[in-house]
Amino acid sequence: MTVVAQTEVTRETYWGISATEYAMFYLLAAITIFVFLYGVYRRFDRYAGGDDDPFARLDDLSTRVVEAARIALSNEKNFNRDLYGGLMHSFILWGFLTLLIATLIIGFEQYATEMLFDVAFWHGDFYLAYQFIVDAMGLLFVVGIGMAI
Repeated sequence: MTVVAQTEVTRETYWGISATEYAMFYLLAAITIFVFLYGVYRRFDRYAGGDDDPFARLDDLSTRVVEAARIALSNEKNFNRDLYGGLMHSFILWGFLTLLIATLIIGFEQYATEMLFDVAFWHGDFYLAYQFIVDAMGLLFVVGIGMAI
């Protein structure tokens, strides 16, 4: 018996929700973003009100930024101390960042390319490869959380 797919593989966005649920989603997202930004503002205000820093933190800024990025992206400090903890943090970091980037790409496609140019690129082999990578990195994220527990 041969089974033939009748439609092309594609991503279904907001599948199964009504217009009211769609509006509620964005209302709750806006409230969440507002609360987050208010918290960031309060934290920044608290830091700004502190004492003057006795160290010159802005000298040789470009070298400091490059070195900090290198250490953060390689998780070098975590692996130097504890391999298990370093792997756990790496799995969580890279899994989360991959899921974040995947979500941003979906948002860009939905609100920029589809609305402005009527172009969708989430179909066929490209979508399957994308979904495989995102699922694998999501699994890596879950494994990292499991290691933390």
